[in-house]
Amino acid sequence: MHAAGGMKSLALLDGTKDAVNLLQVHGYTIVWLTARPIGRHPRLTGDTVTWLQSVGLPTEYIYYSDLNKHVFVVEKFPRAAALFDDKAETVAHAKEFGIMAFEVNSYGTAAGWTFLERVEEFLQVTSAGRTSDGRG
Repeated sequence: MHAAGGMKSLALLDGTKDAVNLLQVHGYTIVWLTARPIGRHPRLTGDTVTWLQSVGLPTEYIYYSDLNKHVFVVEKFPRAAALFDDKAETVAHAKEFGIMAFEVNSYGTAAGWTFLERVEEFLQVTSAGRTSDGRG
């Protein structure tokens, strides 16, 4: 899949476009962080940009890391407002490091919430003055 360009045709999680737009309207910068193995598959850099552009999402800030995402966020973005991820383990680890983190998926059932629902929750929390740095 990686070597054959399969990463250019992935489906978006439900609510992604609306979630990203809502964050941008509230003044947040979107930073994509992916663990795609660009060292072994260099074409993934271009495939990722092509995919984001094809689905109408911003491409200004894309980071590739083979570190655990929560470690990368702590090291590179210590003032990040929040992390949204589709893997419960990444969210749990981020929270251990004091990062406001939300699990998202496309199902919206059980423990799963859509990206848009989680962004709305994040904005409610931050507008209530619960962030440590006053953003929101």
